[in-house]
Amino acid sequence: MDIKIFLLLFIVLVKSQSIYSQSISCNYAETVNGYTCQATINNQNGFDNITSIGGQHLANKGDGDVRSIISSGPTSLNIPRIFCDKFVNLESVYFLLFNIERIDMNSFWNCKNLITLDLHMNQIAVVDQVAFVNAIKLTRLDLRQNRITDLPGIVFWSSSNLTILNLEGNLLSTLNPNLFTRLPSLRYLYMQSNQIEVLPDGIFANLTRLVHIDLDNNKLKVIRADSFGILPRLSVTSFQNNQIDAIDERFVDSTGVTSFDMKGNVCADVNVMDTTEFKQVMRSELRQCFNNYVEFSDHNNTIDCTFMQTEFGYTCRASINNPSGLNNFTTINGVHQPGFDDSRVQAILGMTTVSPNIPRIFCDRFSNVETIFYIQLSIRNVGPDSFWNCNRLLELNIWVNQIQNIDVTTFFYSTTLRRLDMRQSRISNIPRILLWPLTAMTSLNLEQNDLTTLDPDWFLRQWNLTSLNLQFNRIEELPRAVFGSMTALEQLVMNNNRLRVIDSNSFGIHSMLTNASFVNNQIYAIDERFIDNTAITSIDLRGNLCINLNIIDQSPNRYLMRAALSDCFQNYVNFFPETTTSTTTQSTTTTPQCPIGNLDERVCLLEFENQDLRKRIEALERRKDEL
Repeated sequence: MDIKIFLLLFIVLVKSQSIYSQSISCNYAETVNGYTCQATINNQNGFDNITSIGGQHLANKGDGDVRSIISSGPTSLNIPRIFCDKFVNLESVYFLLFNIERIDMNSFWNCKNLITLDLHMNQIAVVDQVAFVNAIKLTRLDLRQNRITDLPGIVFWSSSNLTILNLEGNLLSTLNPNLFTRLPSLRYLYMQSNQIEVLPDGIFANLTRLVHIDLDNNKLKVIRADSFGILPRLSVTSFQNNQIDAIDERFVDSTGVTSFDMKGNVCADVNVMDTTEFKQVMRSELRQCFNNYVEFSDHNNTIDCTFMQTEFGYTCRASINNPSGLNNFTTINGVHQPGFDDSRVQAILGMTTVSPNIPRIFCDRFSNVETIFYIQLSIRNVGPDSFWNCNRLLELNIWVNQIQNIDVTTFFYSTTLRRLDMRQSRISNIPRILLWPLTAMTSLNLEQNDLTTLDPDWFLRQWNLTSLNLQFNRIEELPRAVFGSMTALEQLVMNNNRLRVIDSNSFGIHSMLTNASFVNNQIYAIDERFIDNTAITSIDLRGNLCINLNIIDQSPNRYLMRAALSDCFQNYVNFFPETTTSTTTQSTTTTPQCPIGNLDERVCLLEFENQDLRKRIEALERRKDEL
């Protein structure tokens, strides 16, 4: 036999045996968890195309009666989606000692009634960012003793009912500041035996019902009050065997802590129990830690640059240690490369350090900078002078922060800006005219924030915008004409919001809009004029009510798209008959005719906003000239 034919037959045989060997079977029984599938899974290659589950149901029982799954091996690299597809009423899942390496986006997609999920003692290293997006009833999640090194900032954003979260014994070294933003019910958090070095500002601030946190056996050096915020119910805290040498005393003031275990640390080696009103015993035992923090804060506000060549040009790799939020820096430490000076700096990369604001000294020193990244700095406030002298700025990236306030004048001098990315920054609102000076902007990313509404006037002057990303917010509706001025828009991403209707009046006529994505909303009705008035050839509507498809149709009249969306169109006609004859798509707000690019434009915009800020703007101009 020809050797090539032999090898081909051998490969086919191996593949067929591999496919044949992947199987799932259930031994059904009544247990304390209800009607239970005691599962045997043989899926060593981690396939997710299994179409059947073997096993015989008990009398008068079916798939819809199964409430629990308990695994008994032998192994599977993933969690096949067929469990949640078949057993849609599952309430508890236990996969222990199973060698699972990843949790995919589809693993629990249809487990909408899941309450308890226990995956401890596996080999999980990767968790998809939407792994639990539909498990909205989940109250207990156990991921301890796996190999998780990183968790996406939005992975728990749908888990508002979660009360117990166990991440003990993983390989976490850094935490996304937004990781626990949407866990209002969480009471017990276990993170001991990881490699965590820093607790970002605000990381626990939204856990208003938290009563117990365990961070033993990590690599913490400082406990900052700003990491926790005001948590009056937090009573039990454990930080055993870290490297803690400083504690912000405000942490004791702003929490209800009565048990504070500091055994095995640098500044204290005690387990303090103090239920008195003013916690005098606790304050006495931890006094050295408090004093160290005061000294630490007074002497550790510095900015350093390591200058290097990167893909962005001559770059300042910035280390910003500014926990006090100072804005009066006069020096940036660092030595330029030969032949370079401040005027040659084209990019600033500030990452994973601490500053609740953006010190203005960067733009004062590096006035020719074109690209800025401020990533995971715990930024809370973006002030009016943050970018005053960055008059050539083309790209601004402010990712993974905790922005609570953006001054209305922040971008008045950033008229050259082309790309603005403020993802994962907890933004819940922006000033109405904040973006108006950015008429040259082509790309705007506000994904993974806390937006619930869109002001219809936010985008009035974004004539050149081609890409807008608003996914993973909590937006419930699109106001009339909110996108009406974006005549150059080509791509819109609105995945994972709470939209119910797509109304043409929100868009107007968009001859350039070809791609739109509305995955995992609650859309039940679509205005057919949205298709008529745009150039849409790709619309992704998976995970919605009236349709669950990703449609690509490049035909002139898009017959395929119209046929697929017929139910959505009919729902719109049925529910909104009075709007189907309306053609008005313009904002009710008149865009001011302001001169572009000078003081008169800025004053005009502010006066249109009914803000009496002329004197303020003129003062800013004078101060800017003086500087």
